Amino acid sequence: MSYYGAADACLRRHRRAPSLFPDYQSIVKRANALWVILMAAPLAYVLTSVAVIDNYCISCFRSEGVLTTLNADSLRLLLLALSVTGAFAIGVIAYAQTSTRFLASIQKRDPIRRAFLVFSFSSILSEAIATYGLIPTLLSGSLLYVIGFSSVSWILLVWVRTRLVPRT
Repeated sequence: MSYYGAADACLRRHRRAPSLFPDYQSIVKRANALWVILMAAPLAYVLTSVAVIDNYCISCFRSEGVLTTLNADSLRLLLLALSVTGAFAIGVIAYAQTSTRFLASIQKRDPIRRAFLVFSFSSILSEAIATYGLIPTLLSGSLLYVIGFSSVSWILLVWVRTRLVPRT
């Protein structure tokens, strides 16, 4: 029996195995679960920051942070680097969601699965932006950073979700 014959016999034995290409309902369920989890993550970051920084007392203008030896210039440089990284992520998300050339190239084979991949990629990048706000918040003691970055993350997640849901 040749190599291809053995592979064909193996495929015939496992005909009842789940398909490699899930159906539409399965993809929609996965997309909904991913979106709900990623919408809750920035809220968890905000609540964690509040608990760590102010012992459950919300004060956005606290003068001392978790690390009191942090230089203000190094915090500005870190915030600038994270902002540039976040802006780059926003650019990648906007390209993946709006580029007709990119979207046409992924629609050729298995468009449902490919749409889910673009959705999940954009959603995860959106959630990463909220993580970028958590770092300077924990270092500086100001909740403004995590609230600002989380707001951008939520706006992007809602925008990505509206791009995925078909218009009726």
